[in-house]
Amino acid sequence: MPLLPGVRISPNVTLVRPLRKGGMASVWVAEHAGLATQVAVKFLSPELAADPASVARFSREAAAAAQVKSPHVVQMLDHGVTDDGFPFLVMELLDGEELTRRFEGGPLPPPFVARVVAQVARALGKAHEKGIVHRDIKPDNIFLVDAGGGDVFVKLLDFGIAKGGHDVSATSGTTQGALFGTPHYMSPEQAIGARDVDFRSDLWSLGMVAFEALTGRRAVEGETLGALVLEIHTSDLPAPSSANPQLSRAVDEWFFKACTRDKLGRFESARAMADALLSATGARTSAPPPPPDATPRSEVPTLSPPSLRPPEPPKRARTTDDGWKDDVDRSNRVGLVNRAAPRAEAARAPLREAPTSAPVALAPPPRVGPELPAGRYLMASLGLLAATLAALAALGLLDRVLGTAR
Repeated sequence: MPLLPGVRISPNVTLVRPLRKGGMASVWVAEHAGLATQVAVKFLSPELAADPASVARFSREAAAAAQVKSPHVVQMLDHGVTDDGFPFLVMELLDGEELTRRFEGGPLPPPFVARVVAQVARALGKAHEKGIVHRDIKPDNIFLVDAGGGDVFVKLLDFGIAKGGHDVSATSGTTQGALFGTPHYMSPEQAIGARDVDFRSDLWSLGMVAFEALTGRRAVEGETLGALVLEIHTSDLPAPSSANPQLSRAVDEWFFKACTRDKLGRFESARAMADALLSATGARTSAPPPPPDATPRSEVPTLSPPSLRPPEPPKRARTTDDGWKDDVDRSNRVGLVNRAAPRAEAARAPLREAPTSAPVALAPPPRVGPELPAGRYLMASLGLLAATLAALAALGLLDRVLGTAR
């Protein structure tokens, strides 16, 4: 069955148009009838479809990505085989571009690079918790989704050569001397096909990606595989500031720790690595933007500072001698206070000499501004008025004030 627009590869998935084609796979845009949305479908190339090891590796991509529960990993929706025997993966369709496209015109701003690295590190952190090593961190596998407002949301792609994880390690296909990954971003241990490659290999690769994004050039430039492996193992890596003088010494130190040949000297985790770069670039900000399909939380204004909170309402008064019962609770809902309760309480209290020399100081009304919305300003002002009237009544001054007003 040829891959053409309109071809249905499963009961729900119909091909629309080709998106890209590489040596190992091709990607199509398709309509998913069950989800009522467009999806991306990745097909293994016909040459590799005849190789059982390649087919197994292709299937592991879906399994590994599904195990990593992170919004920063491309979502796998389905996988299967066409009637002609072509394996395929159904994934979410992303709107954006690879990181490679961003630095084609030169170095990227360090704070931006730090935020991208931080989001990739979140995905890697989840993978490493599952014992999964990605093994192919490179700019082409870091996808920048337009999150609106100039923000980007990072998605990590292609777990096709990932190692480890539940039901993945047993069929990883990794053998001594086998070389997996993209040579320019391989760690020293990965470049010689070592079997003990662990999460720290991903950290080296991410450090190499950051170097390229910060400087616009690769840290290692060998023209052949042998030259690259030799350079990775024997040559001194350049400082990022040697290629981009605007970078700080702190960025240099971060890179040399991320990409030290002794893997025991690298960062202890992807998160620690990301945090260090955020600090080195001064990019420590709030949380990253939510995924493009997420609804941001609405912010509820709060009463701040505490000094602007309305005073506590007067306690409920007892029934007076004439049978009239105060309902302060109900009247406080609309900001009113009944005068009978304070007068009844004042009648039971011992007589005190009312002050005559000093006037009663009234608290100024709270300020209307970003701290206190207008509606709460009204309620707070009425609350202050109620408290003032209660205080006057307790001092025996309420009748004098009311008589003066009349």
